[in-house]
Amino acid sequence: MQIPSPQIEPYDPEDARLCRAAKYSGVLPITLAILAGIAVASLPFRHALIHIACALLLSGCVAGFFWSRPRWTIIRRAWFPGLWMVAGFIAWQITVAAFTDGFNRYIGLRYHGLMAIGLLLAITSMRQWRALRLALALSLLLATILMAIQFIVGVNRDGGMFRIDPEGLRFRSAVGWQYRPWVMSYIAGLSVLWALSFFRGPLNSRDNLYAVLMIGVSLLAVVMSSTRGIFLALVPMLLVWVFLRMPSWNKRLAVILGVAIMTGGLGWGVHQVRPLSAEALSTVSGRTFLWQATWDVVREQPLTGAGRGQFGEEMREAIVERFPERSQWAQRFGHPHQDYLAVAGYYGMPAVVLHVMFLLLVFFWAWRRRHESPVAASGAGGLAAFALVAGLTENYFDHSASSYMFYATLAFFVLRHRLDQNMPCGIAAYSGANELQDQELANAKSPKEGSSRVAS
Repeated sequence: MQIPSPQIEPYDPEDARLCRAAKYSGVLPITLAILAGIAVASLPFRHALIHIACALLLSGCVAGFFWSRPRWTIIRRAWFPGLWMVAGFIAWQITVAAFTDGFNRYIGLRYHGLMAIGLLLAITSMRQWRALRLALALSLLLATILMAIQFIVGVNRDGGMFRIDPEGLRFRSAVGWQYRPWVMSYIAGLSVLWALSFFRGPLNSRDNLYAVLMIGVSLLAVVMSSTRGIFLALVPMLLVWVFLRMPSWNKRLAVILGVAIMTGGLGWGVHQVRPLSAEALSTVSGRTFLWQATWDVVREQPLTGAGRGQFGEEMREAIVERFPERSQWAQRFGHPHQDYLAVAGYYGMPAVVLHVMFLLLVFFWAWRRRHESPVAASGAGGLAAFALVAGLTENYFDHSASSYMFYATLAFFVLRHRLDQNMPCGIAAYSGANELQDQELANAKSPKEGSSRVAS
């Protein structure tokens, strides 16, 4: 029987030059910027530092892109799912700002999505993708260590878990010196997806040990932040990841059983600490009256909302008017602690439709690619499920650090799919720098033999 010859493609020296440049460019500035961003997000500093870290990331992406100078066709492939929904959201924000706050007020543009596009442009090889994944794992570990130090040193032993008062003193006594612990909890939840991308090969492999360590560190960070909504969001995230990643029903059922046990244990733990909560709190940690007051604001201006700059003031007035017994809480809360109501209050119901459509498009994008790129599909699908549920308890897209990490995570998995689809410098076209060097040597010795190469 004749063995078919392998597919031969013309050798292009320009491709080799691009891959050599991409090997060393992009990763270092992006890694340093992400490391700074995640570390700053866990420190008790001002918002300005987070914005500076995000600006560094964007600069690193642009610098890495122009340094490696990949083919401009990569730009056409860099769009992630739901990009038009994000573009429509930004356009609607600008329109609403023109009629509510005015352009002299903060309009809250989702520039974090632009950073994700820059990340897609700067990373052009699977080697860079794996280096970026490892760097993010190490940066999360650093941020969690800082978070643990703040928790241990700054916590007040007399303050019970989930004890909250209008001044926030008891809450700070439960979480220590952590800056916005719910944002760090969201980032830690996303890091579980990064950890799951490590899983491959035998169970005792080095990558799987990295994944287990990273998941443990992430769950520890969620516990230290004293947030329960992220634990609930992890359940659908894990279920979606299992169904998109594992083809075997035996493995699916085993993981589902483990998730069910984890959920039952979480419910029992919440029931045990429930008596420690303040009597004034409702079943959703005192958020019900905030949601009702926000809905009053939305009903007054359902199309455009109150505007990003004006919403906080109108929400406080609604709290005092509808819940006079909780007027002391009005000055403390300026947002509804929910993504969907926050978007509706800021920009109106059309913005909510765009936001939900964006997350659903991410999920359907993942579902259609579950066979051709299981790592990318399971990660993106789990991300969409996580964001849909987590947004019910906090407006994470309104915070720079959590919003940036969402888009960076989405870019991370979309980039993996692009690399699986024979992009220049992808694993299907080039398996490593050593093969390129060997091919160049062969080309120099024998032009006839070097005029072609075998596609991997």
